[in-house]
Amino acid sequence: MTIRGAFWPMGGKREICPYTANQKLLDIRPSSTSAVSGSIEILADGRFKLELEAAGGAGSGWQDENVWAGGGSAAAIVVEVILTAGKYNYSVPGKTKASGFWTSGGSGGTAYFKSSNASAVNFTVTGGKSTYGSTNNAGGTVSSFTGTVKKTVLKKNGNAASGWTNAPGAENAGGASVYVVDNVKFGAGGSTTKAGNQGFLRLTFISEE
Repeated sequence: MTIRGAFWPMGGKREICPYTANQKLLDIRPSSTSAVSGSIEILADGRFKLELEAAGGAGSGWQDENVWAGGGSAAAIVVEVILTAGKYNYSVPGKTKASGFWTSGGSGGTAYFKSSNASAVNFTVTGGKSTYGSTNNAGGTVSSFTGTVKKTVLKKNGNAASGWTNAPGAENAGGASVYVVDNVKFGAGGSTTKAGNQGFLRLTFISEE
């Protein structure tokens, strides 16, 4: 799926910027376990706000009376970055599958926003970790932070989750979300038998700078 941020009239380039301040070009919040991937054509150089968060890990599952840890939460970044006109690719992971008896839904998916050749711009954050039977699941990491960043609002690895109990039916908590949007805890780790929360991406034009 390719998204055009705006259109030039009659196929010719205008001198004025096609965007207005605080115009949202992307706002992606997956509603299932599937990732949302695509591309966007940025039509003018400018300063943009990028909010990017991966998915949380699922819980570690359980075995008879052994109840393992929740999943780690995802890493996130919020930056104001200079983007030049051109094509950019993105991917936002959906929810991590739920865990259960003798099973774990696994680690959360990775989120990224990068230029078409991934050399000038590459922001990548990984999901929270989880494996079956683990008593300590690490948070995700900021694995790439490449671009002309003018302001860093947030650059944070995910929160780890730990715990173990032999109380059947117990739920050890997952790692807390590091970036909550509109009261949604994107990237939070799931508790012992639960799914990890989905990722998030929003791209907003700020100015022509």
